[in-house]
Amino acid sequence: MSASPVYVAIINNNLPSQSILIDVGSEGVAPPTFPHQAQAQAQTQGEKPALGYSGARIFHDLTSLLQCIETEFGIANPRLTPYPVDPSLLLKSALDNQADRVSDLKASNLWFASGSPGRHQLPLPPGNVLDLLPAPALAMIDLNHKYGHFFPVSLGPRPAVVVSDPYLIEEIMKQEDCFGKFTNAGPLHYLKPVTGNGLFTANDDDPVWGMAHRILLPAFSVKSLGSAVPLMNQQTKLLVEAFRTRFLEKDETFDISEWMSKVTLDIVSLFGFSYELNSISSAEQHPFVKHMVFLFEYAMTKNKLGPLSGIADGIDWFTGGNKEQKVQEAVTFIMSTVNEVIKEHQADPDKYSDMCSRMLKTEDPETGLKLSEENIAFQIVTFMIAGHETTSSLLAWTIYMIATHPEVEQKLRYEIETVFAKGNGNIDEKSVGELKYTLAVLKETLRVYSSAPLFTKQCTRDTFVGPYLIKKDTSILFHTINTHRNQAVWGANPEVFNPDNFLPQNESKRPQYSYIAFGTGPRACIGSQFALIEARIVIAHLLHNFKFTISDDAEPVLQVKLALLTLDLDTAKPASSNRSFVIQSEADRLDVGEVLVLFGTNMGTSEDVARNIADSAVKLGFKPTVASLDTYANEKLFGFKFVIVATSTYNGNPPDNAKKFAKWISAQGQSSLKDTIFAIYGVGNKQWKTYQDFPRFVETSLVNLGATPLLERGAGDVDGDFDTDTLKWTSLFWASVAYTFKISGSDASNVVDPSPASNSIEVTWAGKATDAFLQNFQNSDNNISSHLGRFRYIVKSKTLLTKPGAVKDAWSIVLEIPASETNKYTAGDHFEVYPRNTEEDIVKLSNTNSIAKRELQIFDTEIPLRYVFNGVDIRTAPTRNFLKFLSGCTECPPEKNALLLLAGTDEASLRAYTEQIAKTKASIADVIERFKSLRIPLGQFLENVPLQKPRLYSIASSNLITPTTVELCIGVLNEEHHDLKGQSVVYKGLSSNFLAGLEVGGPLLGHIRPHGSAFKLPEDPKAPIVLVCAGTGFAPMRSFLEERKGLKQKGVELGEATLIFGCRHPDQDALYSSELQAHLESGVLTRLEYAFSRFGGQKEYVQTLIVNKTDLAEQLWTGISSRGAHILLCGSTALGTAVRESFVKIVERFDGRGKERAEQYIAALAEAGRYVVDVWG
Repeated sequence: MSASPVYVAIINNNLPSQSILIDVGSEGVAPPTFPHQAQAQAQTQGEKPALGYSGARIFHDLTSLLQCIETEFGIANPRLTPYPVDPSLLLKSALDNQADRVSDLKASNLWFASGSPGRHQLPLPPGNVLDLLPAPALAMIDLNHKYGHFFPVSLGPRPAVVVSDPYLIEEIMKQEDCFGKFTNAGPLHYLKPVTGNGLFTANDDDPVWGMAHRILLPAFSVKSLGSAVPLMNQQTKLLVEAFRTRFLEKDETFDISEWMSKVTLDIVSLFGFSYELNSISSAEQHPFVKHMVFLFEYAMTKNKLGPLSGIADGIDWFTGGNKEQKVQEAVTFIMSTVNEVIKEHQADPDKYSDMCSRMLKTEDPETGLKLSEENIAFQIVTFMIAGHETTSSLLAWTIYMIATHPEVEQKLRYEIETVFAKGNGNIDEKSVGELKYTLAVLKETLRVYSSAPLFTKQCTRDTFVGPYLIKKDTSILFHTINTHRNQAVWGANPEVFNPDNFLPQNESKRPQYSYIAFGTGPRACIGSQFALIEARIVIAHLLHNFKFTISDDAEPVLQVKLALLTLDLDTAKPASSNRSFVIQSEADRLDVGEVLVLFGTNMGTSEDVARNIADSAVKLGFKPTVASLDTYANEKLFGFKFVIVATSTYNGNPPDNAKKFAKWISAQGQSSLKDTIFAIYGVGNKQWKTYQDFPRFVETSLVNLGATPLLERGAGDVDGDFDTDTLKWTSLFWASVAYTFKISGSDASNVVDPSPASNSIEVTWAGKATDAFLQNFQNSDNNISSHLGRFRYIVKSKTLLTKPGAVKDAWSIVLEIPASETNKYTAGDHFEVYPRNTEEDIVKLSNTNSIAKRELQIFDTEIPLRYVFNGVDIRTAPTRNFLKFLSGCTECPPEKNALLLLAGTDEASLRAYTEQIAKTKASIADVIERFKSLRIPLGQFLENVPLQKPRLYSIASSNLITPTTVELCIGVLNEEHHDLKGQSVVYKGLSSNFLAGLEVGGPLLGHIRPHGSAFKLPEDPKAPIVLVCAGTGFAPMRSFLEERKGLKQKGVELGEATLIFGCRHPDQDALYSSELQAHLESGVLTRLEYAFSRFGGQKEYVQTLIVNKTDLAEQLWTGISSRGAHILLCGSTALGTAVRESFVKIVERFDGRGKERAEQYIAALAEAGRYVVDVWG
């Protein structure tokens, strides 16, 4: 018993946030109960662990815990060890009246640590030798789940500790004088007859290791290894040819591990000492390899038997096994072969430029000595062992991961095909560096399936690691697998294969020693760069030529050989060989032919995507047909074997030109498209709950008809970086197309690296701009607009609806409907507006002299610039294709490079585009103004710039009241943001400011567009309605109220109408307030509820008002549950999401349903057309 205070910590290594400190006071600490014993006892009693303790202070890391003990209890340099204390005493002294939780605490899978004197030693849970069998490296994965990332194990007489915490590994690596590598025991010890004191097996205190390391290290730099790339290409091409002749032509499966071992053996033997094993071309193993494999197995067996190995040797001798004689024969053959190679190098030193030659010629820069012939022989064998086994394992697992992760395969193929296309089918030193995603895939494979799952160091004197005392001669086992699956570093699901973990921005965020695939410190693998270059080249060639799939009867099996994790895929058919991969090549690819490219769109974005795909398809030899989905709502669809669809969703419904298609395809048979391949790209706003509803519907419908998807459905978020989304998906799409169809690498490069549109628009000088010329130009503009469905409206009146102090101006604009207008409007319809570019933006194009005038200096004439640029969108963000076009319009190297950076697709380019374009809301006009050296031919500019798209506004009037006019209610967007220089600037919405600037009596090109969805008043005017809106989202609600007013004037009986209207302040932006009061008095409106967010003591929003105002909530529930009420909502996406959640809460409250069933209830209302939204942004 100790009289001094005792501080007990409960440390959960797996969940650091649940580590707690409890002051036990002066109570004593009873003899320990080991965690695994408490766990076993709890399992026997059928109890469950409890991880929460009242009265405890929570610490999120061990450092904070130690600091608390030091500052609050006056103990300098506190040391805690995972030494258990009796939980009953702990609870009795620290948690009063909690004795009933003793059993819960015993059952918890936690370490108990004490700061009392004399307890600085690690517990050694007895009996866990059996827990480590048959493969300790794999068994330690489960032990990690029990004991955390630092625990002792029993591996024989020498104490050992397993570590997988990156911060503790870092502390070990900082104490170079306390930890070293020694190979006097273990499997490496039994290889020393052939590896001696080579780099892999030498002890730290061997001076020859330092000499060899200094001599060889420069040869393994990335720069020096460039000379090995041709050799790696040569041997990999032999592998490709072997696959083609041995397996592809015979349609056979095979063992991938065996062949990856062959290619890596041939490469490393040629690189190391110019020795031809010919493993790829030979059916039989080379004797050198056969003897080396035998020694591998022998070393593993000796290590596994441990102290029993002597008895096993005696039995072997007694039974005539002669294993020791076979070992000696293997050693003799290997060493004699290597010595013969060394002699050949000495006899003709100018003939060779391999590692053997370097070791023979090079002096140690520190001692001036050369390596002995004996040590050179040891180094060569070391290269053969370490240089092929780990890399072959990496390659086998990588191909397995590629075959089981199609989305990764698609990205890889895009990158690889790009490199091959640029290099005319070859990979050179520079090309290897461009295989960045391939490198990320390889690193992630090594993370999930480490080739070296375990490596060791030995403690040379007593020291502390973190809070733990480590005694001299303790073995430290660095467990790579557990390090690479540490949830605190790699997330909640570290087993998930995700190459994005090794994108540069993600790698930089992790602790230094969270990834130790190649070891750590000076004894880390000297050939790591060699392995990664070799692996990239092999994977690139294999994926360029083949597609790998796993045979149905193959299952992956982990095997540990000499602490190297290997892949063995065994088939279920013992009569056949254990081959397990199937490959596909050019012969299996489809012919290029007709392709149907369909679009569904309201705003034109999906059509743009579709037409861009079609334009690129032409370059690959396809014959595209481009049309709306409705055009092919018939059996013509069945005539195409390749179909591409780009479509949006409008509040979960099909776009206007896809409604017939949606209805038609739902009624078709199940096998109409069984031989068809398709791809789908969905366009929408990620904030919408219905973001990908219709694209998903089209995808499901095509699959149900028997069609096969070419790749995963793409998704472009117009509220985010739509250009990046589209670029990434189309890159994957073209990579998939290039592989699936018979397309050459050079042709594929045309779409993998797209070029701007060619100049097909010719600009001709028409003479001086006289008054008659301008009038004729104006009339021509009007005639063309009518032909395109844009009609000339006249502004009849214009009224500012908001009052001083309002954050945003809102205007009422009444337009006179022209006789030429082809559509008659109804309540809830939209109005298309075609805005004109501002003089300010046009000046950005002209004043900098950026648009080249050819010889005639077009913009120096009297023709107003608006006539040239009104039909194009210079306010939109420039696409990467447009930026690439601009890069070809300057001769200034810095500006050209800056534009090419923005136009690129690598990570640096994506970041630059996000920072300089997306975040600053930079437009085409802004970019042209910024780059002063641009000289752009007008015809090429007009060919590449996007056309102006219409903006949609809800009509705020009713045809029953004002049949000859339409009224718009628009909010003017003037929003502050920061430009590239960090200065605050005002972003002015093009269309809203254009409308606000119209003059009464002036013209406006527009068009009535029927809404086309269920967003309209119910057919029965007696049905109750609930109108929910905020700001200018009131526009369609006004049209509904005006419609009800017209119906009432005709004597039609109306149901109840409730309006819930969100505004900021009653004296600033309560739009149409007097009109709403009149509707209340007339009965057009029966209840009006305002939610003012900037008035009174508390902010009120529509979504909170619905829930918090009891009588309103009750009325809403009664209306939707028993009176058939219809809910119509208009506003921002955020408002739509929040209001829907509020209605879910109402259902939960009044119907007693859980949240899931309440959500289903609202979804059913939406399906029935009784909960309808019109949201934006």
